[in-house]
Amino acid sequence: LGIRLDSGNLVALSKMARKRLDRAGLAEVEIFASGNLDEYKIYELLKKGASIDNFGVGTKMGVSQDAPFIDVIYKISEVMDEEGNFFPTMKLSQAKTTLPGRKQVYRIGDSKGKFLRDILALEREKIRGRPLLKQVVEKGEIIYAKPTLNQIRNFTKRNLSALGEKYKRLTQPAIYPVIISRQLNNLIRDSLFQIKKRQNQGTSLPAGRQGEKCPQGIIFLDIDTQYDFMNPRGKLYIPKAEELIPNLRRLFRFAEKNNIPVVSSLDTHRRNDPEFKHFPPHCIKGTRGYKKMEETFLNKVRPVRKRASIQCRREPSCGRKQIFITKHTIDVFSNPQIKIILKPCQVVYVFGVALDYCVKAACLGLVNLGIKTYLVRDATKAVSTKGERETLRLLKQKGIIFLKTEEVIESLKEGIARALRIRLGLYSCTHNGYERFKRISHRNW
Repeated sequence: LGIRLDSGNLVALSKMARKRLDRAGLAEVEIFASGNLDEYKIYELLKKGASIDNFGVGTKMGVSQDAPFIDVIYKISEVMDEEGNFFPTMKLSQAKTTLPGRKQVYRIGDSKGKFLRDILALEREKIRGRPLLKQVVEKGEIIYAKPTLNQIRNFTKRNLSALGEKYKRLTQPAIYPVIISRQLNNLIRDSLFQIKKRQNQGTSLPAGRQGEKCPQGIIFLDIDTQYDFMNPRGKLYIPKAEELIPNLRRLFRFAEKNNIPVVSSLDTHRRNDPEFKHFPPHCIKGTRGYKKMEETFLNKVRPVRKRASIQCRREPSCGRKQIFITKHTIDVFSNPQIKIILKPCQVVYVFGVALDYCVKAACLGLVNLGIKTYLVRDATKAVSTKGERETLRLLKQKGIIFLKTEEVIESLKEGIARALRIRLGLYSCTHNGYERFKRISHRNW
């Protein structure tokens, strides 16, 4: 029936086996390959023209290596009063804000049955789409008819075929759009006002927007965008690093416009540094190669001078937008100040050079701290193609998400716009009267 290849160079062995089998008149005999295979290894084998008919995936099938668990937390969205009536509630902790009320998810498709987007709405809200949530248990009894294995398989195939190809790409897949409905947005605004009123805080800002912590717990981490790495004349030039400049400029301008703090690491060496045993002399303090590229400064921030580079504030904030961290090794976490700076943050977007050295070390350090990490894929370059491939595979396994500059800006714009709508709604409540706001909310409901 077939032969199995379980180790060695699967590409070369499969081609040799196929040639020998065909020569012996055994063209119908299939070649089966196994041995710690995953989707990335299979993709590489097929790309290199391996003569393999079937793949056995075992070790990495039982548990997803890059995301071995899903973090699920129970939060209350409705409570009952003394008369038995339900009313919505929500949590306002920073980066843990929940949405109020009973909800349903509706899937919107086109005329050909392809998925376009999902809408998170209130349970009784009328949305033109297919509701996805079904009741499974009632009064402790299972009321859901369990599908057969064939039904599950066919259901999965139909859903995958209806999902656009851009969302199924093996590398850098597009983000499937999920939006909040108008009525749910109105309820969020109403609930925020009611909670704030009960707490007697007298503020028009939702929780998590007060004080000096970074907006939405977000930071941009800019790794070593210095002359010696980025300029073709630099001492340790990263190939094609100058091509990153347009995207770096966009990220810095967006951060400045939206009060997103930037932490910039600076590779800092003295002459005869021990690191120069492994790398050519580079980024020597006081030289041209040590300076950052002009596009990687926020406006109104002076270029780094002698002492400016070693000044570290304890917390990034809206009023302190760019912080410089010096390091003498590949790893930015060799400077203990970085942990203090990142302490109030939940999300970090990483970019800079070199991907297979300093950027990789920064990403792994963030993962160890439990910080959600995004790598801005088109704003970083590696020293070598092999190093880039191995680094991306490692970071993928660690759960780091890859985004492009455009995707970063669009996703953050959406979050900022949502926060602004909430702020404007609360502002109108505070200044134009609660009763008028209450009538509008009830009419929308």
